[in-house]
Amino acid sequence: MAGSLPLERNLQATVRMYVFAAFIGGAIAPALVAGLSVLLKLGIFLPAEHGGVARGPWGQLVLFGAVFACVACGVITWMRQPKGARIAWDDWGITEWDGDGARVAMEWEQVSVTTSFTTLRKLRSHGGSGSTIGGQLTLTDTIGRRIDLTQGTQNVTLNDRLTTVDGLNALSSLVETRPSGMAPLHPHENRAALGILFGTLGYLGSFLGLVAYSAQPSEAAAVLVLLAGAFLMLRSLAFFSRARRDRMRGSVTAVELSGGVKGSVFLSNGQHVDVSRHPDAGLHLRRGAAWLSSTGTLETEGMRQARVARARSNFVSGLGRFLLGAAVFACGTPIAMTFLNAHLQGPDERIKVVWRADDGANGTAIDTIGRRFLVLENSEAVLRDLETGAVITRLPTRKDCSLPSFALSPTHAITSCDEKDARLFALEGTSSREVGTLKGELTIQAVTLGKARFALGDDSGLTSYGTLSDGRTTGFVQAAGADGAQVIRMCEATDQIAFISLMRNEWKAWLATGPVTKRLDVEGRGEALAFSPDCGVLAVSEENEVVLINTSDGKRVDALPLDTKRSLTRVATSLAFSADGNRFAIATEGKLRVYDFTSRKLELDLALEWQNTLVTTATDSPGALAFDGNDTMYFLAKYRGVLLRVSLR
Repeated sequence: MAGSLPLERNLQATVRMYVFAAFIGGAIAPALVAGLSVLLKLGIFLPAEHGGVARGPWGQLVLFGAVFACVACGVITWMRQPKGARIAWDDWGITEWDGDGARVAMEWEQVSVTTSFTTLRKLRSHGGSGSTIGGQLTLTDTIGRRIDLTQGTQNVTLNDRLTTVDGLNALSSLVETRPSGMAPLHPHENRAALGILFGTLGYLGSFLGLVAYSAQPSEAAAVLVLLAGAFLMLRSLAFFSRARRDRMRGSVTAVELSGGVKGSVFLSNGQHVDVSRHPDAGLHLRRGAAWLSSTGTLETEGMRQARVARARSNFVSGLGRFLLGAAVFACGTPIAMTFLNAHLQGPDERIKVVWRADDGANGTAIDTIGRRFLVLENSEAVLRDLETGAVITRLPTRKDCSLPSFALSPTHAITSCDEKDARLFALEGTSSREVGTLKGELTIQAVTLGKARFALGDDSGLTSYGTLSDGRTTGFVQAAGADGAQVIRMCEATDQIAFISLMRNEWKAWLATGPVTKRLDVEGRGEALAFSPDCGVLAVSEENEVVLINTSDGKRVDALPLDTKRSLTRVATSLAFSADGNRFAIATEGKLRVYDFTSRKLELDLALEWQNTLVTTATDSPGALAFDGNDTMYFLAKYRGVLLRVSLR
């Protein structure tokens, strides 16, 4: 009648499953997110030099969490189930072994059986009522001892023990004559199910929250990240509780088992211990070393080793979840504080919303002299009044225009929609006239306008320029090895063109004076350039700072730091000089800083928020920033489609 069901095979398969999931999660999940990132231009998982975002290691944290969770679960599972775990039976009864220690043992006379099966239902057209693909066998006795065995499915007792086996037939046929009973819930089953729910919400919330925040900062994403971190930390409490429960309380004494009768064990010192409610109903049949606590709990050496292993694995499991939750919570705290400060402080009276798009906008340009701004709304270029936001006129564009490059001056406008051609318009009051088509060698990435000239950069590495009156190209600028201009600015007074391009997958800034092009000693990792009114200084965005370049010799003269602790990015998205050149403004995601350019002193440090709504721009697509005289600024945010008027008085 003797037999056994080993559990090592199930343990090994489970550990392999977790490790395999780690590799799959570490390869496929990031690949999917990175693919969506490229399609949606989010930059997640991509380094800054390849167009990635610089908000923080959100994508890397998601990747670490996925791999950490899978590998940790595999290691903890291996720790939780000692070598030699098995279900064994003989003529006396059935025993669940943890290595050399009996975890639970019951006499056949006391055993009752509860069975349940999982079946696969077949369609009527295929015939048959269904086939069994798994089941659960629960053995209990009159005082509450319990052994769970599952085939094909796993219940929530996985947190205490892996009990899935290849087949239940051998044991099922053995216990089929035993009386059936209604097994009560596992003592901690409800709490385990609640814990699993918290853990699932934590992992899922961490992934969705961090990815959502990488895509676009929002209050919902910040709250989701905080809740996810809190759920993971709460989930750890259940494991700490198990670890504490598995610790032997009170002092322990080494004893020797010397037999006994049912319900009572004799020790070598003549003492006898009542074990009528001990999990091991066959304890009176055991021999050898044991441990007796001051509270009367008796353990064999094997049971003690198994308990210590369970306590250790539960502690490690809880610690891992707590640390992961704390890391997620720590990442979400600065984000949430930004929004919380906005709620507590209320609207800043210096910031007014002039216009807000119903469905977002793209392709932004501002002309404070002509009192107009240009945006792409629903694939249509719309020229609006700078004071009221009212529509002045609409410029013809391609119907499927989605990645526009716009430029605006008091007399002209240029629109390009991710194609080789750009359209030049002459603006006359409330009407417009198309002057002609500006040709690029490859897809046009950036355009700019002066009073009498235009310039555009495309993917070929060529930057062309020409006259506005007839749209005729009069010259070219080329940077050796550059893959294409991503941002371009022009200063007609000194016949200079500045642009940021890609060179061997690295961002570089260039300054062309006539036909001579010089690479600047900066890495233009943002998409922001600005000439001072006298063209003597060129401001270039770089990671964590804005570099000021002397245009006469191309040398760095100074650098202004960014507020990387409170800002949501580490690069400037827009730069602008005041009309008299005495003020200089830097816009990052969520922040606007204005400096006295002569003394380099910070005059104004504003959060770009209004009525508790964060107004930001994407790092790879800056909005438009322009001074109206010296004391007023306009900021036009892409994607959100919001025009802000900022008073500097």
